[in-house]
Parts: sequence; C-alpha cells; structure tokens
Amino acid sequence: MAEEDDSGGKRGESSASDVVLLHGRTRDGEGIRVLRARDGSVEAGELRAMKQGVPLASGEIVSLTQRSEHPLLWDVKVQHRVESVEHSGPVRVTSSAYRENWENVFRSKQSRGGMEEDSTLN
Repeated sequence: MAEEDDSGGKRGESSASDVVLLHGRTRDGEGIRVLRARDGSVEAGELRAMKQGVPLASGEIVSLTQRSEHPLLWDVKVQHRVESVEHSGPVRVTSSAYRENWENVFRSKQSRGGMEEDSTLN
C-alpha cells in the first residue's frame, strides 16, 4: 500500500505535480524547449520525438496531457526511464554532420559524378 505524503498525495504513484511548460523550439528546430516542475524543483529540458533506428542514449519516454487552464501547460506521465549505457573505449559519435562527411568521402564513383580513379582529396 502506498504511503501518503504531506500534500495528501500517495508516494509511489504518478503525481499530478509533474508538469511541463512549453516555451520554444530548440536551436536545430527538431525539438521543443520545456521547463519541468516536479518533486519541488524546476528543470530545463527538451522534448524530442523518437525516431525509428535512432538509439535513446538516456532520459525518459513520456506522454503528455494538456491542462485546461493554459495551452502551454501539460501534465507528464513517465512511460519508461532510459538509463545511459556504459561501454569501454572511445566515445561513439555519429552526428548528421559526421554521416554527411562520410558520404562525401566514401560514396561510389558513379555518385561522385564520374570522377577519375586517380583523383585524390588533397
């Protein structure tokens, strides 16, 4: 059985005090910047859509329910917490800029517009 806390809510259950305020787009335009109030603190963060084939490094998978008092206030329900994965060796970075350069360097002769085989990058 869940214990009651000082505010009358129950511990161990999702609380209505987990709220986000949407306040703008991220610099890359792929996400939304938010302020999140939970557990007596306020945090700055980002919401981003999950993309198929792209691993989740860390964070939470959440669902949002809009509040009636303001269109930018949303209740948060955590669906899953993603823990960061530890690995040995160098950091694995595959940003979109890295992928673009990879394609520029290693794409096939036909896609380079018929460049000669003896041409070099320098």
